[in-house]
Amino acid sequence: MEFNPKYKLKFNLKGFQKFLKKGSWESLNFATTIVDMKSEKANKKLADLVKSSKKSWDSESIASALLEIREIAKAEADPAIVKILRLASEYISANDGFDTGYLSSDEENADLEMSDFDYLIELIIHSDKESNRSEIKEIRNLLVGQLY
Repeated sequence: MEFNPKYKLKFNLKGFQKFLKKGSWESLNFATTIVDMKSEKANKKLADLVKSSKKSWDSESIASALLEIREIAKAEADPAIVKILRLASEYISANDGFDTGYLSSDEENADLEMSDFDYLIELIIHSDKESNRSEIKEIRNLLVGQLY
């Protein structure tokens, strides 16, 4: 297993005790699990943000929450997510909403029953997939074009 600073290891005490008794590497694999730090902290905040935005849209609090989550992405050294969170926050502040027209312009996603904001957050939550990263970049380019 290669070291990746964006991951941390959680130790399972029973599995680690088994490793110490048997000394086999197979038992050590059961003793550790890799946890993506984004899914622990930022993804929970993003999911909560989607829930609260569906109840009532408050542009100021949503933009502020995105900037807080952006700080987590900075600590995780994920520049694409840092940038899209900043741009989304700026777009929401400037337009009092997040209707970018991305979903309606994309034939593959036109049938989805979700808002542009919900879709972007889902992409960010699952940003480990290359196809989602590609769409995040498309939305980033769209936001840059509309903001500047």
